[in-house]
Amino acid sequence: MALFISSLLFLFMITSHLVHGEDQRMPPHLPEMLGALALGIAIVSIVLPARAFDIALRSMDVTFENEVGEPVGSFRESAPTVKLIAKPHETVIAAFARFQQPLLMGMALAESINLFGFMLGFMGASPYAYAPFFALGLGIMVWKFPRLETITGALERVKGAKIRF
Repeated sequence: MALFISSLLFLFMITSHLVHGEDQRMPPHLPEMLGALALGIAIVSIVLPARAFDIALRSMDVTFENEVGEPVGSFRESAPTVKLIAKPHETVIAAFARFQQPLLMGMALAESINLFGFMLGFMGASPYAYAPFFALGLGIMVWKFPRLETITGALERVKGAKIRF
């Protein structure tokens, strides 16, 4: 979807070069309009993939086991138990497979922000106008880089169990 919208914006860029005169190639409030649009896309690129990953993890079949802790207090009190994921390596590998689609969705949305900056730069905007688009888009891409803590944290939160390797 984001790449499709970016393609439409490139079409708009070409038509604006043909419609406007040589002295005024860029519509006057285009950087502000694209900045507002990029802010909305930045929020969606964070929220939507996280929600999709949570839904994918909820649908995943996971086996659990209970680890009994040391007894505390008197002999009548039961020992605390910790809910653990039974096969942590296989579960994390399956979670990584489910992480791919939300990751690509977030990266494509971040790329569309970069393309807004590219479009502004191509249309003759100053670096002060298009550099923030590249900074925001590349920052989101770096932030979305897959890490083991991201996968295991989401898995523990969604399944309500600890992962111990």
